[in-house]
Amino acid sequence: MLHKEDRLYKSIKNIFYAESIAVVGASDSMVSYGYQYMRYLMDSGFKGKIVPVHHRGE
Repeated sequence: MLHKEDRLYKSIKNIFYAESIAVVGASDSMVSYGYQYMRYLMDSGFKGKIVPVHHRGE
């Protein structure tokens, strides 16, 4: 059985050491926040999977 502190560590660890990130509002428009965030993730060397999410499904 995991102690309370162990469960808390595991849940926080998943946030700070993510294996994948979904970017809600991703866009191919260079002036949008979604585009800028996607570009930052790619340029920063994030090794996980980046999933762009857009309401139009494009």
